[in-house]
Parts: sequence; structure tokens; C-alpha cells
Amino acid sequence: MAILQWVPELDTGIAEIDTQHKRIVDYINKLHELRQTHHREGLAEVIAEMVDYTISHFAFEEALMESAGYMFSGPHKKVHDLFTRKVAEMQSRFDGGEDVTAELHGMLSRWLFNHIRNEDHAYIDSVQAYQRMAVSERDASKAQIKAEILEELAEERGRSKGWLARLLNLLPDALHDRLLLGQPRKPRVGEAGATAIPGLPLPAETPIQNESKNA
Repeated sequence: MAILQWVPELDTGIAEIDTQHKRIVDYINKLHELRQTHHREGLAEVIAEMVDYTISHFAFEEALMESAGYMFSGPHKKVHDLFTRKVAEMQSRFDGGEDVTAELHGMLSRWLFNHIRNEDHAYIDSVQAYQRMAVSERDASKAQIKAEILEELAEERGRSKGWLARLLNLLPDALHDRLLLGQPRKPRVGEAGATAIPGLPLPAETPIQNESKNA
């Protein structure tokens, strides 16, 4: 059997699932390549890695279906269990010295694509609806967290006011206004008592000011 080629019709539209399926296809193709060399150690390593990865993929897929509330997740899991037992049996036969690589490669090639086209494509709608709902809930949670942070910052700014501002806020309104409005006006630049600002020239003296100085 030739090298397997991934085709768009096998895509589920669920990125992580498609990535895992393509990884399994890579393992199957690697098995095909090593089968031509009759390199048993290399074959044993690829078979072991492929079996482990496939079992991990099944576990991920089953958890996703259950989270999405897919009504046929139970029967789907039974299909996975049956396939896992068959592959484990072939692995044991290979470890016992039997050449099962051609049989294993053929079974994997046929089963995987048929399984994706039928059982896996059946759960797509349920899982995608669940993922959209999860994204909406996550966005709503982020918005709530952001609002709470802004509220805490506003409260912190209120607590960090100077002691005088806090004291004035505690006074009755009439006394508060009297204190603020009764403050003397600070002299402007050029007036007596004004504080010089570095880099800012003093205003030119008026003729009246010059006459008063010469008198």
C-alpha cells in the first residue's frame, strides 16, 4: 500500500483533532517506509510510539466529546477500545517475533480514514457548538475581571488622596467652602512676593514703576 495522503475532506474543522490525526498518518507512513528495510528495532520503536500516541489521542477526543455533551460519546469510545485491543494484539505478535507490519499497516490505513469520515465527523457539530460557548463564557469572564480590576483601582485612588483632601471631605459643606474660598490669592509672576520660575524672564518694568524707583 502506498504512502497515505491527507485530503481536505478529512478535516474536522477542529484544529487540535486535525493535528493529531495528521500525526497518526505520519506514523503510519513511517511504518510503511521502515517496512521496506526490515529494520525490526526501528519498526518496534515506531509501532510503540504510534500506539501510545493513538491512545492519547483517543483519550483527548473522548474527553472533548463528553464535555460537549455528545450523545454518542459512549458508542464512540467502544469503537476506540476495540481498535486499541486489535493494535495491542498485533504489537504483542510483533514483539514475539512475528512479522505483522504489512497487516498492521493495512489495518491502520483503512481504519483511520474510515473512522475519521464516519464516527469522527459525526461529533463535529456538537464539539464546535461547545467550543463557541466556551469562548463566549471566557470572554464574558475576562470582561468581568477587567471591570473588577478597574473598580479596585478607582477605590485605591480614592484611598490614596492626601490627608488634607480627606480632611476637607469630612467637613460640613459650609465650613468646607469657607476654608477654600477664604484662602489668600497667591501673587502672580511680576507681583511682589511672587516666586521666580527658573527659565522664565520677569516681565518688563512699566514707566510708572521706573519713575517711582527714580524718585
